[in-house]
Amino acid sequence: MDHSTVHRRVTEGVARRSRVQRLNDNTLEYVIFGLRVLAGVSACGLLVAAVALVWTGDLRWLATLVLTIIWSGVFGWLGFWTFGNEGWRRGEPQ
Repeated sequence: MDHSTVHRRVTEGVARRSRVQRLNDNTLEYVIFGLRVLAGVSACGLLVAAVALVWTGDLRWLATLVLTIIWSGVFGWLGFWTFGNEGWRRGEPQ
């Protein structure tokens, strides 16, 4: 980059985003929120399945427990790590 490009970016700021780009950003935010909610709901289901397994000793609750562990892991990984804030992963303060 030459000096004029850097000067222009500093003085004019970031390029404006198109309507479609803003819509994509908003949609992604809703998807991330949904993944995080599903991770929380799955974690609650995991606790319920664990208590029910101990209480009843039924193997169907064991299968439910395994499924909720998988769901919680997938939803949590996607919602908090893959689509999470990069500053969180590096431990940088805001």
